Amino acid sequence: MAPAVWAGGCLLFRINQTCVFAVCPSISLVLWDVYGDCRNYNVLSGHKNAVLEVHWTPDYLLSCSADKTVALWDANKGTRVRKYGAHTGIVNSCSAARDQWGMFASGSDDCSARVWDR
Repeated sequence: MAPAVWAGGCLLFRINQTCVFAVCPSISLVLWDVYGDCRNYNVLSGHKNAVLEVHWTPDYLLSCSADKTVALWDANKGTRVRKYGAHTGIVNSCSAARDQWGMFASGSDDCSARVWDR
């Protein structure tokens, strides 16, 4: 197998699962099995501009984008569960609460931080 070439973006490995996902300098989230044939098992599309950060929640993926939105994804089904669009600037960061499932925060160029409840 040839080595992977990384062109930038962010990369996150889910330790107790069999997948890794990469955000290329594009608008899609690409998910891979890291055991066996290292196959791509899903591509999550829906952001309209570059994805800037991603995080796992217990059951979902959370992403934020230069399109001013935050998205919650079902990685297994390959679908966006919900899109959050209250920011008026680029959303640079997002983070899921560790002890409160369904809650997460986002930070934006609009000088605001928002706390969301799924």
